[in-house]
Amino acid sequence: MCIPTQTAEDIPTTSSTTSTTTTTTTTTTTTTPLPTCLDSTWTRFDRSTYYWCIKTLFLTGEVGTDYTSCSTLDSTAVPTGFESLAEVSTAVADAVSQNSAIFALVIGAQRVGSTAAYAWTDSYTTGSAGFNWASGEPDSTYVGKVYAYVYPDNSMYAAWEDTIATGVICGMLAT
Repeated sequence: MCIPTQTAEDIPTTSSTTSTTTTTTTTTTTTTPLPTCLDSTWTRFDRSTYYWCIKTLFLTGEVGTDYTSCSTLDSTAVPTGFESLAEVSTAVADAVSQNSAIFALVIGAQRVGSTAAYAWTDSYTTGSAGFNWASGEPDSTYVGKVYAYVYPDNSMYAAWEDTIATGVICGMLAT
């Protein structure tokens, strides 16, 4: 009797291929940087719909209300208003730390007509929370162009436009 033999070539084979597909999903998060001030000498405040930068500019000589000096820092800088007492305190403390001989600082507020009411002049500041009037201020003593000044104790006074000031607190939008 014969036993048939098979070689490897004679054995039927089956093959199967398994294919694995891997999908990689990459999520990219883009963070928009917050607007910044011109440089580190400015302080940025987060106001309700924008960021505002404040810096004190010291004036030389006996200068009254100087509403043009801020533009030497940047063409968009103006005497600033304040939306909160925290802004007033921070700005004045920063100014005093740089110059302890501060007498008065011009700010962006002016009497409305001949009334005792004041309005911010920087076209951005709103509300009255930043007004920190000294006792009895603002009064109706002065008529004509009357401006507000802030003193080292954080209080504000109404005074003639020729009041001697040692500086002006400037403000501008952060970009």
